[in-house]
Amino acid sequence: MTRMTENYQAIRSRAEAQVATAHPTDRVRILIGLGTCGMAAGGKAVLAALEEKLAREGIEADVIRVG
Repeated sequence: MTRMTENYQAIRSRAEAQVATAHPTDRVRILIGLGTCGMAAGGKAVLAALEEKLAREGIEADVIRVG
C-alpha cells in the first residue's frame, strides 16, 4: 500500500467507528428536512405531528433535523 492509501484507510476506520458509536443500528432514525424548502413544504408541521405520535405511542426514535 502507498502512504496515501494507508492514511485514507486510517481516516476511514476512525470515521466508521465514530458513526457506529453515534448512531446505533438498533434504533430508528428519522430525518426531517427543515431547510428553507423543507419549511416551505410544511416540515415544521410534519415534525410536530411526528414527535406527538412517537410520544403518544411510546416509540423511541432519533428524529434528526436536516437541511
